[in-house]
Amino acid sequence: MKEYYFNKDNIERLNIFIYDASVQTEDITNLMVSTDRTIEFPLERRCFENVRRKKFLCFTKTFISGMSSRITIFGVDKLIKNNLVSRDNASNQFILEIKYNDISKIVSFVFSTYENILKMKVINNFSIKLIDSNSSSFGTGSVFNKIGFTFEEYNRTFPTGIVTNDLNKSK
Repeated sequence: MKEYYFNKDNIERLNIFIYDASVQTEDITNLMVSTDRTIEFPLERRCFENVRRKKFLCFTKTFISGMSSRITIFGVDKLIKNNLVSRDNASNQFILEIKYNDISKIVSFVFSTYENILKMKVINNFSIKLIDSNSSSFGTGSVFNKIGFTFEEYNRTFPTGIVTNDLNKSK
């Protein structure tokens, strides 16, 4: 189990971790800000930040694993659910990206099947924690292409890294 931490300075990197992640529609439409200014919801995601590759003569095959995770946003001032309507009444939604506007202090989750975006007004020092709880079959598989990052590629591309805790190592 791993924890990843993000803030306004590295929030764009969170897109690598949650792109095309699946979230239950009910979990999104029933979101509320807790008394300690947090919002939390579960998701199933592909691990694009730690893929394995196998090089063949004419192509590269990429192996992707799946993970059950939970995302928590700390420092939420207000939740803005502007008519969250699913275009196709799907039971789950897929995250396309997360954005942050530093001027308006708005964090936005863009979903593939929503007409509108889930937005939240945050305080200046907000943070986001992504916790991987266990392996999942969601998105597990292989493609004949080079997508995502191996562990080494990720560390080379983002040398400053992100704050992580490997909770399995602390046991």
